[in-house]
Amino acid sequence: MFSVHDQDDAKIAAFEQHPALTIVTEGPDLTVVACSDNVQPLRPGQVVGRPYRQVFAEQMGGQIQARFEACFRTGEPQSRREWPVRMDVPGQGPTEMFYDFTLAPWRGRSGEVRGVIASGYDVTSSVVERRRTERGREEAEGRHEQAVQSVQTLQDALLPVEVPVVPGLDVAARYLLAVDETSAGGDWFDALVDGDGRVCLVVGDVVGHGVSASATMGQLRAVLRERLLSGEAVEDAAAHLDSFAETIHEAHAATVCVVSVCPATGEVEYATAGHPPPLVVSADGGSRFLPTSGSGPLGTGRRPATARAQLAPDELVLLYSDGLVERPGRSVSQNTVDLARAAGDSYLGRSLDAPARTSERVCQRVLETLTGTTGYADDITVLAAQRVPTITPLDLHERAELATIGRVRRELSSWLEAIEARALDEMAVQHAVVELVTNAVAHAYDHPADEHVDVRVRLDREGDVVASVSDEGSWRGGWRRAGGRGLGMARGLVDDVSFNRRGDGTTVTVRHRLTRPAALLTGADDGGPHDEPGQPFAADTDDEAGTVTLHGPVDALAADELRLVLLHVGRGGSRPIDLDLSEVSMLASAGVQVLYEHGPGQLRLQAPPGSPAQHVLDLVGLPYARPPDEPDV
Repeated sequence: MFSVHDQDDAKIAAFEQHPALTIVTEGPDLTVVACSDNVQPLRPGQVVGRPYRQVFAEQMGGQIQARFEACFRTGEPQSRREWPVRMDVPGQGPTEMFYDFTLAPWRGRSGEVRGVIASGYDVTSSVVERRRTERGREEAEGRHEQAVQSVQTLQDALLPVEVPVVPGLDVAARYLLAVDETSAGGDWFDALVDGDGRVCLVVGDVVGHGVSASATMGQLRAVLRERLLSGEAVEDAAAHLDSFAETIHEAHAATVCVVSVCPATGEVEYATAGHPPPLVVSADGGSRFLPTSGSGPLGTGRRPATARAQLAPDELVLLYSDGLVERPGRSVSQNTVDLARAAGDSYLGRSLDAPARTSERVCQRVLETLTGTTGYADDITVLAAQRVPTITPLDLHERAELATIGRVRRELSSWLEAIEARALDEMAVQHAVVELVTNAVAHAYDHPADEHVDVRVRLDREGDVVASVSDEGSWRGGWRRAGGRGLGMARGLVDDVSFNRRGDGTTVTVRHRLTRPAALLTGADDGGPHDEPGQPFAADTDDEAGTVTLHGPVDALAADELRLVLLHVGRGGSRPIDLDLSEVSMLASAGVQVLYEHGPGQLRLQAPPGSPAQHVLDLVGLPYARPPDEPDV
């Protein structure tokens, strides 16, 4: 039987030899009155008899000192997990260690708080191991992100970022990159106009994933695109692609669907080299899959064959990658039925907040509907083309007067909106044509009151807006000299400007290629405001602040009013003006001339990135700044 003495020895041994760091302090100064044996080696020198803050403040910091004081003052226990402690470990030197600390009040016989008992358990090994695991996970996530970024960068570089805008056929595309880098990078698509005016649509899939699959995809797309642009028939182009695939191991068994559509007649020629067949959606929402053309995947020894079909007016043909019919948890047959139903519903507009264009709506809603219910494990591509009415050319025969400029601008804006041109394309064509009309009105005739200017605008089969401005004048001072800044601006805004000086007048023709963005769902839309075709010029002024905000078109009709506004607000040029061009829909050369008259010393121009004014100011070299309330992009 243990004696009292033995029990006291056991208590002392339990305290001194306990694996936890144990420190007992007494009094408000927190003087150390006892500690376990394992404390002394970590803190050389005298420990007992000294205030805690003198002994451990450097190793444990001020926050744990505050917890000691709070425990003594309130009598409430305190705790802290994984407290970092700088210890001088024998054989290792200064080492960062981690302890789970518990501070409990030491109470006297009458219950008063006499001091604090601190216990600390060494959890350094578990913290180090956890941190090692976390670093490994972060590194793995970094490698994953880098791999996805590499595939994404390749896809962005190798896939088309836009589709053509052509008469009689409305084209849209969407590409959804797989989340997992081990499943991403095999799909590809293309949309182009060949030399005969036929629209060629392509969707393909390379066996494998990642950077290697993306590189192979880029090679296949380049070869097929070159053949189709050269005018080769679908069968011959597919045969050349098949021969090329035989020479590249990574391209073996790649699949591709090539569809060539004549927008005028709806005639379709197509090849399905091991690829799912196109889906045709009718105006009533019904759908049918075209028969496969009977050829196997590329590079497998089965020469691609072609088949023919017919698209009726308003019908839509949809090409897609196998990721859309091989979604998780459903059979291919179920996915095929889902695809046909989703495409038909999307065609009829049975969805909220969907795009107005049928082809764009079908692409968007098919992706959202099908991937939203089951998720997706592979890249997914959808490419749609709908037969639509051909837009009628714009023909104007107008008097050679300033009022004609506004009429031409409004008619042209309505025409461009009818074909849903992008905002920047609309701005470029409008600026160029209005500049040419302004020049003709101002300079072509000696007596313009009884003369006319003709404007003709059409969309050619390759997707170019072709606009001509004709007059029957003699051009006072010569056409090139009179054209001045307006001609230079027109050339800077559109793809091509040419002129034909005849004995009975002059015709100037501009060409500009129209495209729409292909939605690579790792990028952004081009955005940009579409202005109402009839929006008039207006100027909001604050005379006291010296600010002017312009709205609408700043053309020859608005130039005189702008000149008067700037003279008034600027008090005849005696003070600077902050001129905000954010809401300007057109900044013509007549408006630029007014800005030059006042000079950059008086005008502080403001134009947001991507605005019509910003493009013109860059073109003519006038300095400007971003509006102060414009968000960074």
